[in-house]
Amino acid sequence: MRILIVEDEIKIRMGISRLITSHTQHTVVGEAKNGKEGLEMINRYHPQLVISDIRMPVMDGLEMLQESVKQGNHCHFVILSGYSEFEYAQKALRYGVDDYLLKPLAPEDVTELLDKIQQKVDEEEAKNRKKKSKEEKIREESKREKDRIEMEENQNIEVQENSYYSKSRENYAVMEEKRYGPIKKFAKRFKSGKWGEWEDLITEADDYE
Repeated sequence: MRILIVEDEIKIRMGISRLITSHTQHTVVGEAKNGKEGLEMINRYHPQLVISDIRMPVMDGLEMLQESVKQGNHCHFVILSGYSEFEYAQKALRYGVDDYLLKPLAPEDVTELLDKIQQKVDEEEAKNRKKKSKEEKIREESKREKDRIEMEENQNIEVQENSYYSKSRENYAVMEEKRYGPIKKFAKRFKSGKWGEWEDLITEADDYE
């Protein structure tokens, strides 16, 4: 899991970073000393989890959280709170913060909370994969249906063209027969020497016209 730490007290910030890197498999992608820097790093590194203090100079943790959500970032938030700031912590939970850690921090509390957030991240990723798979399946089915309709349309066009050409050939054959039929009969009779009756010749000539 990619983690960003936002804390104005350098000792606490470095202590959390060392604890995460030495006791877990998670990665600290950045450290910021106030909410403004934290927001910039959220947009730059896209962490999966932000661990942030509440009260900081320039921009506090709640402002950073609200601005991050407003900008469309999707990450989990855990806030650091002293007993005197507990009311702020409760308020932060209403803004969508996942959980909070009370100072001074105990290593087991941190690792336990990280496991909890990791489980959430895993569930979200599984859900997204399932959703993506479903969307891909819908796209594939839509493409197959489109291809099927296209194929049917092409087949219909081919049938219509074949029907047209077939009728055209038939009409051409009829026209050819009307045009050259009598001539062929004359030629055949001339060749055989059997001209027949004069009336027959006149009738065939009239048919030709």
